[in-house]
Amino acid sequence: MKISGYILYSLAFGLLTLASCSGDDIQTENTGKDIKLSAGWGDKQTRAKIDEANRDIMNTGENVYAWADMINSTDNQLSSYFKAWHLHARSDGQLVAVTAAKQFPAANKLNFYAVNGDFDAGQITEGTTEMPASLTYRVEANQTTANNYYVSDLLYGMRKQVEPTENDVELPFYHMLSQVRVLVKAGAEVTASQLANCTVLILNAKCRGTFSPDTTDVAAENIATTATRAAMISTDNSTQNVTMKTGSESAFQADDDMVSAIIPPQTYAAGAGMIKVILSNNDEFVFKPTADLVLESGGAYKIVITINDGKAQGIVTTLAGWANSTDDNSINFERTL
Repeated sequence: MKISGYILYSLAFGLLTLASCSGDDIQTENTGKDIKLSAGWGDKQTRAKIDEANRDIMNTGENVYAWADMINSTDNQLSSYFKAWHLHARSDGQLVAVTAAKQFPAANKLNFYAVNGDFDAGQITEGTTEMPASLTYRVEANQTTANNYYVSDLLYGMRKQVEPTENDVELPFYHMLSQVRVLVKAGAEVTASQLANCTVLILNAKCRGTFSPDTTDVAAENIATTATRAAMISTDNSTQNVTMKTGSESAFQADDDMVSAIIPPQTYAAGAGMIKVILSNNDEFVFKPTADLVLESGGAYKIVITINDGKAQGIVTTLAGWANSTDDNSINFERTL
């Protein structure tokens, strides 16, 4: 079940009280201002597009579930304002209600939380599920299709202390998993055409785990930090190979020809086979990092592999966000004999 997020409000939640509130603190009306949500990137990352070309925040029709807490203006205590609001993403970044719109309360501020991911079915029921303490997520083992690639992305958005407004409330979303991109290049005595239609796999990947969204940070932007995101993500020990989306049918010589996959944060130990390349003639090359490769939450990693006649070599570079710019960290790969 894939989820995506944007929030629009309804009158149904006009009467909310805190257990500790007096009668003067009770919200008895709303402002008449519809809640209009949109999706943005909190960390200046771009959407993990399959071809890295037309990057959007979310694809049209993606599901988002959103929650809102109301902040009592007298004692700053929180009470639930709405639960598991079902939204659909639009190409312009707006999140629109699948059912009824929602409205702001008359005066009190709201905290918003939203998730979009490949969660096991039955964990969220629209309108009744409280903000989950944890959700079981997965990534698809076959990411050769755009849908399976996108649905594997796990996003979390949050904005706090929002006053009633007629303007859009943009939720900054963050990538909670890791992106791996592989570029296969032709070396000595190998032509680009020989690399056409090759298959690229990530070996022994942990593909399932638990997402525990943190709603306690006062500053929503705190989830931009690796440590904060890492604390929300765990993986189980089961593994499987992940087949990556194929690149160009003619060559793998440029960044546009990179293949991509999304997997949970995990570590590949030095000497452990990680990437397998299968050429169209069924020649296989398996690559292993020469030092521990730590895939972090929200991290993107570009692996460039050069195939020579009977030999191969590669290097991985940590990307700055999910864009094309890079930092100075790199790890060599070598072929497993």
